[in-house]
Amino acid sequence: MVSVNGEACPLTGQTADIQAGTFDGWTVSGPFTDGAYRIVAFVINQARTSPPNVKAKVVSWIIDRHRAGEADPLIDSHTFAQVGQRPPLTYDQRVERFFLLLRAMDFDLSQSIRTSGVVDEAYLRNMGLLSAWMELISPSHISPVLQAMSTEGLLTSDGNSFRLTAEGMRRLDSLSSSSAKSNQAFVAMWFAPEMDVAYDFGFEPAIIDNGYRALRIDKKEQSNKIDDEIISEIRKSRFVVADFTCQIVSQGGEDFGIPRGGVYYEAGFAQGLNIDVIWSVRADCISHVHFDTRQYAHIVWTDPADLRVRLKARIGAVIGQAPN
Repeated sequence: MVSVNGEACPLTGQTADIQAGTFDGWTVSGPFTDGAYRIVAFVINQARTSPPNVKAKVVSWIIDRHRAGEADPLIDSHTFAQVGQRPPLTYDQRVERFFLLLRAMDFDLSQSIRTSGVVDEAYLRNMGLLSAWMELISPSHISPVLQAMSTEGLLTSDGNSFRLTAEGMRRLDSLSSSSAKSNQAFVAMWFAPEMDVAYDFGFEPAIIDNGYRALRIDKKEQSNKIDDEIISEIRKSRFVVADFTCQIVSQGGEDFGIPRGGVYYEAGFAQGLNIDVIWSVRADCISHVHFDTRQYAHIVWTDPADLRVRLKARIGAVIGQAPN
């Protein structure tokens, strides 16, 4: 790739490392998008001239893709339009993402978040990251959100900086709950006989390769209502692998996918508990994944051997090896 000089990140306007990619576009890497992304040439000027709230949505989308394990997500015209039309984050969602960022930074009670004073490199980076993660249009919008969190007892301020209160620390600790120490991985998938070989030679060995124990609910002996068992086991899991492979039927010359509603529910339930979800789908079913979840970085696999290699790598990158 060839360096592009004299250009700023089209989303943040900040200095970034920009390379002309092998595709028709740029690879942009900078602190204010918390890593790299790719953007096609046709969208670069559109990104530059878009309203600040649209840029903020796209930046938070980039961060979500990074969290899902995608190193340099691609922004094309379809993605840019789709993400730009999403509703803005609610206050509660911004608070949740604030604590997710602190967790990623290994934040503790001894540290503070400075919102005024000397404008040095560390200050600019932290303000940029807070803006990006909380989907705020500029660093000037950070203090009002943190002030609101102070009224909830999550933060305390000395005028120039904010610190976590005991309640705020409990909120941060809740993101690293007992599930983070678990060696269990819950596999949400279609229970058709044709998927058994994918589980036996793909999902389960990839999970075991990283030191975790795979749980597929239909293989567990239980006497309770299965819905209660699913909820209980997800709560006890370190992460969830959600596979959206589905049955494909032909009608009137067109193919239709029959979605696995349980998999969508289980993935959403895990996300609500801040439990990591790894998304996957067999290659012939990718076009049938619902548009609400298509934004996530799915592992698109062709056969069990391919699935094992890709899933093992994704678990290692996003979750890491089992703690025990």
